[in-house]
Amino acid sequence: MYFSTHLVAGAAVGKIVGSPSLAVLLGLGTHLVMDMLPHHDYKHIINGIIDFIVGFSILSYLYWTSGNIVLLFGAIAATIPDVEVVISRFRNKRIKYFPSHTGFVPHGRAISPWGIYTQIIFIILMLVVLSH
Repeated sequence: MYFSTHLVAGAAVGKIVGSPSLAVLLGLGTHLVMDMLPHHDYKHIINGIIDFIVGFSILSYLYWTSGNIVLLFGAIAATIPDVEVVISRFRNKRIKYFPSHTGFVPHGRAISPWGIYTQIIFIILMLVVLSH
């Protein structure tokens, strides 16, 4: 899953539950569940950098317009497992601890463009949830 997809899901969970600790727990849970769904992952690091900038911009906008700090807890928790993916790419060494990254939990795959379309639709749906 893309950074932005995990981010908006975690932010929506944080907004809905309203509790920082629950937002962290459920944000991590969304990452796990979403990684099981068929999706497309980056092939080139530049796509990840662009997605990070877009995602960070979305998160900044959501926070500054709502003032809801709990959505930050959910968003950060939902995206933090992919830090190991970024570290692995830069070190050229596989570092895997999160269950959907180790193979303990199946990691869904979908070919482009379908795996991209599903994420765009999901992001739009989560932004609708966050706008109410």
